[in-house]
Amino acid sequence: MVTASPGRFAMYLGILIQGDIGPITMYRSKRGKLVAFAKAPPTEPASPLQRVYRGRWRSIAALWSGLPAATKAAWRQLALQAHLRITGYNLYMYVALTGDDATLETLVRTTGIDPRIIP
Repeated sequence: MVTASPGRFAMYLGILIQGDIGPITMYRSKRGKLVAFAKAPPTEPASPLQRVYRGRWRSIAALWSGLPAATKAAWRQLALQAHLRITGYNLYMYVALTGDDATLETLVRTTGIDPRIIP
């Protein structure tokens, strides 16, 4: 753990800190407290399976970036209308990564929003 609180200085500047900043990783706990610790670099290279999964994640994230704004809005609205505690992006990533069409069909049926058919 970092003994000094670099987040306190940033807080006064109005900066929200999250992620890696130099040699320190920072995030906010569920209780709102800033947590900081020394960055832990990987001790060995990524395995072939890790590279496959990371590649899939990158590909699907790129697909999301290429979606029309109306389709992205439909995914967001679907997540809101279904009272899910995730964003439309997270819902899209979940369905695309897992292929869980049954869950998507249930959400479409209960909300009446089908983000797959937005022009």
